[in-house]
This record gives sequence, C-alpha cells and structure tokens, in this order.
Amino acid sequence: MQKGSGSSRAKYALMLSITSFIWGSAFIAQDLGSDYMGAYTFNGVRFIIGALFLVPVILIRDRFFPEDDPTEREHILKDKKLLVGGVLTGMLLCAATNLQQIGIGMGSTAAKASFLTSMYIMIVPFLEMIFMKKKLGVFVWIAAILAMSGMYMMCMAGMDALAPADIYMILCAIGFAFQILVLGIYAPQVDPIRLSAVEFFVCGVISSVIMIFTEAAPIGFGAWLEPILSPVAIGAILYTGIFSSGIAYTIQVVAEKHIAPSIASLIFSTEAIFSAICGWLILGQRMSAFELIGSALILTGVLISQIKSR
Repeated sequence: MQKGSGSSRAKYALMLSITSFIWGSAFIAQDLGSDYMGAYTFNGVRFIIGALFLVPVILIRDRFFPEDDPTEREHILKDKKLLVGGVLTGMLLCAATNLQQIGIGMGSTAAKASFLTSMYIMIVPFLEMIFMKKKLGVFVWIAAILAMSGMYMMCMAGMDALAPADIYMILCAIGFAFQILVLGIYAPQVDPIRLSAVEFFVCGVISSVIMIFTEAAPIGFGAWLEPILSPVAIGAILYTGIFSSGIAYTIQVVAEKHIAPSIASLIFSTEAIFSAICGWLILGQRMSAFELIGSALILTGVLISQIKSR
C-alpha cells in the first residue's frame, strides 16, 4: 500500500529529488576539493562538520517533537545498539568514501564516479543473498548483466586495462553496499538521525587520524594547511559537510517516512544523472559515446534491480 495521499507523496518525492540533486552535485565539490587536499583530509573535515550539523537538528527535534520516553532497560539497549551500529557503519562509510575520493583525485570524472558508485544499489541484493540467504528475482540478474556491461564500456573505452581510478570506484560501490546492509540492520532499531551523527563522527575521526600520518605530517602542517584555507577548498568542504551530509540526510529521513522505499530508490538513482549534468555544466567534463552508452546501461540496470519480481 502506498504511503500518504497523492499530493503528499508528490511533495515528499520532490524532497527526495532535491536530496538526489544535492548528492549528485556534491561530486563536483569532491572533484574541486581533490585539487587542494588529500582524500583523508577532505573526508575527515567533511564528516565531522556533518556530525556537528546534526547535533542542533537532534536537539530541536527532541525539543519540539519528543518521542515516548522508553524504560531504563530499553534506553540502555538502544544506546548500545546506537553505539555499535554507529561504529560499524562509520567504519564502512570511512572505507567507501575514502576509496571514492581517492579515485576522484586520481582522475575519475564526476560523472563516471557517480555512475560507478550507483552500482551499490544493485550490489546490495547479492550481499543479501550471500549473508542473509535471500533469493534473487530474475530482474536482479538482468540488472547485473546490464550493469556489468555498462561498467565495461565506461571503464574500458579506449583502454586495454582498468584504470586505477576505476578500480577504486568499483571497490567504493562494494563498500557502500556493505554500509547500507549494516545500516539496514541497525537503523530500524534506533533513532536514524542519531545513528547518522555517530556514523559521521566515527568516519570523520578515523579519516582525520589517517590524514595526520599520511597527508599532514609528511609535508609539514603549514604546507598541509595552506591549500585547505583557499576559498574553493573551504566551499567544497562546507557544501559536502553541511548540504550533502547534514541537510540532504535530514530531508531523506523525513521524506522516507511518507513514501514507499521502492519509489525512493528509483528517485535516488537520478543522483548519477544530476552529477553528469553538473560535471558538464560546471567543470566542462564530457563523456565519450562509449561512456554515455555505458552509463545508460548502468542506470537501466539500477532501475531494473528495483523491480519486484514474483
């Protein structure tokens, strides 16, 4: 059964479309940020900002929209699940986002990065089959064939082997798939916004620790800090930290309470399209004919993977 009336569904679908646009355009900020700083610096600062942004959101929501106060035992169990879930998803998010940022820094365009990353949507069912013994419908297998064909056309056009940046993006998609799988286990049991705040904080702290030893210390903190303070670098970090992480996630949580998950997944797949358009308009990045066909096959596979077969 669909959630809400037709007009309300349209309103929340629009909210999810705005979220997809923010996430798609964030690839441009990531691309720009990679010119000024390393992956761990970018994600360390970005996700700590995202976590801090969610703190007032949580406080305001608790003040004006309080939930029923649980018993002490329920509260302790929820806190434990929140901590465990936040740490696990934060570690996976750290791996996935840093693989993605490293790939972008190695030359992957915003469009290619977003289309390859979007494959996580169809990798998740295969992980569910392996770890949760769920059966896959025929549409998932068709989607896999289309996506693999698209990935080959995007990554192998004019080359004899996979580029290192493409390998990072494929590993990134696998990382996001694991992150979503674990998130799906813990999110229904705890407050999702609190879980996200813990997840962002864990990701930011781990990235920052790695950053100190791999990016800051080797060149000196003065030389490391100078490019980060440029207006473009600050803008890229703030956009991804506040808009992509804080605002977009909050909109997603609100909207997904009123719209069917299958529809939400279809809307989120447009993130790759928004990224390709922004990359073309803002950065002048263009895709070859093979890459365009490949991206179309990946997007088609993502959409087909959401069809529920009987």
